[in-house]
Amino acid sequence: MSLVLNEEQSILQQSAAEFFSSVSPVTAFRDLRETSQAYDAETWSQMVELGWSSILVPEDLGGLEFGLTGMGVLAIEGARTLAKSPLSSSAAVSVAALNHCKPSTQRDALLSALASGAKTAAFAHLETAQFNPSIIRTQSASAADGFNINGRKSCVENAQSADVVLITARSPDAGYSDSNGFVLLIDPNAEGVESNSIGLVDEREYADISISDFKIAKDEKLEWNDGAALTQVINTATVIAACELYGCSLEAFERTLEYVKDREQFGHKIGSFQALQHRLAHQYTQLELLKTVIYDALSAVEKMRKDASLAVSHAKALANDTAKLVTTEAIQMHGGIGITDELDIGLFYKRARVLRTLWGDSVYHRSHFASLSGY
Repeated sequence: MSLVLNEEQSILQQSAAEFFSSVSPVTAFRDLRETSQAYDAETWSQMVELGWSSILVPEDLGGLEFGLTGMGVLAIEGARTLAKSPLSSSAAVSVAALNHCKPSTQRDALLSALASGAKTAAFAHLETAQFNPSIIRTQSASAADGFNINGRKSCVENAQSADVVLITARSPDAGYSDSNGFVLLIDPNAEGVESNSIGLVDEREYADISISDFKIAKDEKLEWNDGAALTQVINTATVIAACELYGCSLEAFERTLEYVKDREQFGHKIGSFQALQHRLAHQYTQLELLKTVIYDALSAVEKMRKDASLAVSHAKALANDTAKLVTTEAIQMHGGIGITDELDIGLFYKRARVLRTLWGDSVYHRSHFASLSGY
């Protein structure tokens, strides 16, 4: 169990904090809102040069193989400035999905391309409005020269800007909960693939993808390593979302703390009011608890511990609850200006609001935690 960062991870954290604050601050997020871009290509190129796109890629395929905790550190620091990039969707979740597929020429080539920044990818799995990762209705039926695909995927992050979308699918004769399904590599702009944008309050790129009688070649279908592979990929996506929630919450808390130290009311700094001090102290303890729980979950997934799913559900449920507490308190302590767009604090609230539902809300993860614990 790892509850603290080692020396190399701490150095990565420091360099990431410096990079995001100088190259991709909140003002950069605001500027991107005025464009049709999912992210700034130049900023992403700099991340690639730093090796961040190859953090999880095996060394023999051009990657650093630094580990999931390193990727979690980047997700936390990026969330603190609301940085928009394919870091989570491509370098974390999509690479994790490919790592859990059986080796093949196509898989290895794509991993190398993702590591070098030549391509980006998006992972499309969820299909239902309510989070239920066990249901797969998308079908892959054999054809003479490949496979025919039919199905629909919901709320895929960075799907329209990605070069490749990784689609989870099953054979027509398998049940909806087929854990031995496939991963299909699809061009999001190809004929037979329809991508419809979704506008969420965090103002990032999401899309529903519909696939109708879409034909792919045999080498564009990848198989999972084993029956637990999909669960491990979902765990990766979930714990990275928890990391982003922690980053948003930590930044909102620190900004609020600075604000109450300066804001005067009734002739006194409002930070001197004991009621606010108690509320801030409660947030601080929750954030400290969340940090250790997230580090443990990252370690559990990275080392493929038997209790990895349990640790991930613990982390996501706590991250959801802590983000709700901290960002709501941040709005309240900033008063009327807290709900205005001109103040950054509301942007963290909106981002956290979306992340709290992505990859499972608190109700789902508490239920999942109880189920895994035998209740």
